[in-house]
Amino acid sequence: MAQNAKKYLAEALILLMKDKSMDEIRISELTKRAGVSRMSYYRYFSDKPEILEYYMHYIFGLFTQWEAENSQAVFGSRQHIRDSLEFFRQYGDFARCIYNSGSDGIMLKTINTYMESQPGFRKNTPAKRYTLYYYAGALYNCYIQWVLEDFRTPVDKLTNILYKK
Repeated sequence: MAQNAKKYLAEALILLMKDKSMDEIRISELTKRAGVSRMSYYRYFSDKPEILEYYMHYIFGLFTQWEAENSQAVFGSRQHIRDSLEFFRQYGDFARCIYNSGSDGIMLKTINTYMESQPGFRKNTPAKRYTLYYYAGALYNCYIQWVLEDFRTPVDKLTNILYKK
């Protein structure tokens, strides 16, 4: 039940942030939209930005689970990039929401954590680790621009742009 309440609060916050800034959203309005009690909000979160952070981790949890179950692509390959773009396209509203609220550092931090979880990351030299961070930042910026442009560039074209070796 806890996961449901957290998810409902996150989804309600994202919906509300389409029309209002995070500061304009009252806790009572958020909990009513989510269908949970105020007590549930305070049980799980200390503030609204924490909800966004929770949801970012939730999405990446779904992604890593999806990746393990469905993707045979090697990390960094053309197919992996395409699969990743297709997966994250469904979370465009969330990405736009955190970008517009100035909370997009949450996304970059989570992408960095994902990069650090890749096999061999800890064994790499500093140059290789920083190359992964560079790659993470580039992917983040391209994804955000793709979202802000309402996905106008077809996924295959964007994949080809990003995959250039």
